[in-house]
Amino acid sequence: MAVSIQKFNINSKYYTANDPISVSGAILDGNESCAVNITIWERGGEFLGLATSYQLIYASSGAFSTTIDAPSSSGDYTNRSHICGIRSEFTIS
Repeated sequence: MAVSIQKFNINSKYYTANDPISVSGAILDGNESCAVNITIWERGGEFLGLATSYQLIYASSGAFSTTIDAPSSSGDYTNRSHICGIRSEFTIS
């Protein structure tokens, strides 16, 4: 069975530098304890592989959550949870 993230949330759309970003979600099919990669890129950098921040966590009973620091410089960023490429965009001001 394929594994995909069916729910994905961050706690805001706007942050200041180094603010904590709360990331949560759920895997509703497949392996409910698999690894989830949380990555932040400056918008457009995800196509170049230029990650600003990265964290690997493991789901428990299909649920996952973590806190990752916002980048230290202002700009538009993409936060992506890697199992099936779900993403959420946000701004650092």
